[in-house]
Amino acid sequence: MERIVNSKEMQEIDRYTIQDIGISALVLMERAAMKVAACVKKSLTSYTDKVLCVCGIGNNGGDGIAVARLLTLSGVNCDYYIVGKPEHGSKEFQQQYEIAKKLNLKKAKDILDEEELKKYTIIVDALFGTGLNRTITGEIEELINRINAINRLVISVDIPSGIDTNTGKIWNVAVKAQKTITFGLKKLGLCLYPGAEYAGEIFTEDIGFPEQAYTHICSTETFQAVQEIDLPNLLPKRKENSNKGSYGRVLIIAGSEEMTGAAVLAAEGAYRIGTGLVKVLTSPKGVHVIRNRLPEALTQNIDRKEVLSALSWADAVVFGSGIGMKEEAQELLDAVLENVQVPLVLDADALNLLSKRLDESNLSQQNISIRIQRLAEILPKQTILTPHLKELSRLLGCSMEEISGHIIDIAKECTYNNKLVFVLKDARTVIASEQERYLNLSGNHGMATGGSGDILAGMIGGLLAGGLTLARAAALGVFLHGRAGDYTAKKKSKRGMLAGDILEGLTELFLKFE
Repeated sequence: MERIVNSKEMQEIDRYTIQDIGISALVLMERAAMKVAACVKKSLTSYTDKVLCVCGIGNNGGDGIAVARLLTLSGVNCDYYIVGKPEHGSKEFQQQYEIAKKLNLKKAKDILDEEELKKYTIIVDALFGTGLNRTITGEIEELINRINAINRLVISVDIPSGIDTNTGKIWNVAVKAQKTITFGLKKLGLCLYPGAEYAGEIFTEDIGFPEQAYTHICSTETFQAVQEIDLPNLLPKRKENSNKGSYGRVLIIAGSEEMTGAAVLAAEGAYRIGTGLVKVLTSPKGVHVIRNRLPEALTQNIDRKEVLSALSWADAVVFGSGIGMKEEAQELLDAVLENVQVPLVLDADALNLLSKRLDESNLSQQNISIRIQRLAEILPKQTILTPHLKELSRLLGCSMEEISGHIIDIAKECTYNNKLVFVLKDARTVIASEQERYLNLSGNHGMATGGSGDILAGMIGGLLAGGLTLARAAALGVFLHGRAGDYTAKKKSKRGMLAGDILEGLTELFLKFE
């Protein structure tokens, strides 16, 4: 899996490598500059192309000056431009600046107006690195706006200037890059929106940080991202000498007279992930629909007696998709919470029913931590909750604005001192438990369609039935769901993608591993 770090973690990795291991900062800077220079050279389209390195006075600016030197010495027409007073720069910046002066590297004109910038084919953005924590205004704001306006190839060093490394938020203005060369590990700000929109294509380059530094600094709170290369090791194992009982049993309690499709999609999601048996408890109308649409599923009319019987049959339970908000649904949820002994996935209306209960308990005006504490008391320990951000705002009793841009902190708060697993669904879904943190990087905007979440809930249920731990099943389910959507997008337009199309992409994905 791929580690994704925040600014503090990356600074500690840098410090440990330099101070404890003994690899000098200038060696790391030189290696970083070599990676950026190589990217620039690959991006050149003509011998007449001209490059400009726009540099701040911190270590990121030092990288930029070193890039200008390497490009110039290799025959590329390259200028550099410094924003700020060099005498106030970092130690490493000043060392690089002195080298540049001794080699008589070309400086850009003092005034970089739009016409002057247009003389360059490629602009290397080395203004600010991962330590930026202030609003960009004045001269630098104007410069960044001019860079963004001229329609040139922009390559950012480590992170586009103006992006918050921890949250992906914009510090008033940010460079919009087509390519970002980041060092050692990906940064959260490159992956979270809106920062991800500014980063362009991300290249994570090794510049000499030893694995020992990563393992020493990274902890259980460090985010990880599942990658396709991980799938052979993460997917539940299958063997030739097996039968339908070998691959788990998922109980889906979902759907209503008004919403029959949710149960079908959740059930098919469970089957397509590799589950041996899927039983669906739903409305009489839903039973009829499922028998026609998915005859492989076991079906039963939904009532409390059948629920209690089916709970003892299942290896995992998925509850809530399209089940509605009527009193009968609340009674069924209560029965499940009181009697389930296997991993439980709560989705859609199950989450809304929980929010209603919290509100009725006079918790609506309390803070988030009190509502989470109450949830942890209500729910079984083996529970996964899969809210999108609107459902999450109801659960937490706060506004969407309080969540947006703070999803990392919210994930930590939701899982503090409890055994719950949260799947916080958004363009970048965060999966979190008390001991594990994942950020999903798969998927596309075509998946923003009705029924997509129902399929995901069924997929997670199937992975739980296959024996995966809660957090691992949730992280893998979200990745597979998104990757299946990516496969689908290659054959069908993202615009107009149907939830059912995702299942076709999942089958195609699995063909790679058979």
